[in-house]
Amino acid sequence: MRAFVGVVIVVGFIWLPARAAVLYVGPGEAYTTIQAGIDAAADGDVVIVRDGTYTGPGNRDIDFKGKAIHLKSEAGPERCIVGAGTGFVFSFWHEEGTDSILDGFTIMHGSAGGVQCSHASPLLINNVVWDCGGTQGGIHCEDAASPMIVDSIVAANSGGGITCTYGTDAQIIGCMIQANFREFYGRYGSGILVHRSRATVHNCRIYGNASDDGGGGILLLDRSTCSAIGCTITNNDGGGIACHNSCLYVSNTLLSGNRGLALWCNMSGSGAFKHSTILGGVEVANHSHATFCNSIVGPWGLGISNDSSAVCEYSHMTWGNGNFSSDPCFADPANGDYHLKSQYGRWAPSANGGAGGWVTDDVTSPCINGGDPASDYSLEPQPNGGRVNMGAYGNTPEASKGKWILPGDANHDSIVNVLDLIGIRNLFMHDAGTGDNWKGDVNEDGQINVLDLIYARNLMGTSRP
Repeated sequence: MRAFVGVVIVVGFIWLPARAAVLYVGPGEAYTTIQAGIDAAADGDVVIVRDGTYTGPGNRDIDFKGKAIHLKSEAGPERCIVGAGTGFVFSFWHEEGTDSILDGFTIMHGSAGGVQCSHASPLLINNVVWDCGGTQGGIHCEDAASPMIVDSIVAANSGGGITCTYGTDAQIIGCMIQANFREFYGRYGSGILVHRSRATVHNCRIYGNASDDGGGGILLLDRSTCSAIGCTITNNDGGGIACHNSCLYVSNTLLSGNRGLALWCNMSGSGAFKHSTILGGVEVANHSHATFCNSIVGPWGLGISNDSSAVCEYSHMTWGNGNFSSDPCFADPANGDYHLKSQYGRWAPSANGGAGGWVTDDVTSPCINGGDPASDYSLEPQPNGGRVNMGAYGNTPEASKGKWILPGDANHDSIVNVLDLIGIRNLFMHDAGTGDNWKGDVNEDGQINVLDLIYARNLMGTSRP
């Protein structure tokens, strides 16, 4: 699983007490079941599960028992599968903290759900939670749980993707939440459900989820709060986000192509939107409030009266600066590729026989360099415009490339002056396609020569807005 999170999370080095042990689970090892390995471990130990498929007693309904241990697969979720539980496959309900780590498993076929976090705050990283049943979702968090869910795939779960309820404060970072639905309670949100809780959703792709009655991507209920930052929320049945009597903050996010309303707020909810793309209808109803800034807003939502892009009933909605209507130009949404098209370079996971690589397109997405000017963009590859991209790949190594925002500024210090002329002169006749030499090709004709000097000279004194 390729990690692309634009947030630095250190999990590679874990402090171990002086007597910490490494225990192995698998055929021929001292511990042949995962539960046996956990039971034998002490705080600070690492339990490594060998490659294989683990089912049956001791490999289902697995209880961490409050232990501060790092349970990890040997070679990642593709090689280590755990499932077929009578309840949840894994449970944290003994006040575990972030030093209780579940790392690198495919978790499937839990009859109640995949992972339960009840009054616990574990770190769940690099897992695949798939095809779990019941009503609780792939990952179910309740009763003041504060889990951190990182770089994971939560998909095709019949109880929904991630459920946060009754005082949960969850961080969901760099995850793909796809094709979840609610078989028993179809009217509730299917991707992420936040009920009387808080959730931070950062750099996530939320698509293909299905709900009968709103909130196919994210649903907030009953005095909940949610921040969706740098996300792509698209192609969800039942709409992108529904906000009922709750508070919502959205920044650098793409809300487009959802069947139903892109956003639906009611019952005294509130929302604030900055530097986001909202392609679809918007409804703010029943004493709610929403603010939109630097967003793409288009009249393509379903179920909107009078062909309007926004419906407000007994509510207040504020439109900020910078909103516009446009196609975000996803690379291949039919096959789940929501990278942004770019003439300057786009990461294509399918290139080079599936190994991935950079390709170019004949168009450039308006969402490139369209995010909040105050947001960090340091993880985006060059060339970039010195401003974060909207969507789930913004400020990640897979961000689509874009043109520098200030023409003639060869050294990218946000002003065109004699230093740029010196930099261009020093790159005369160098290959513009090698390394960072492209910065000297300010007129973008593929060469670095006197024409670039003239181009920059004519822009002397200009600066970046």
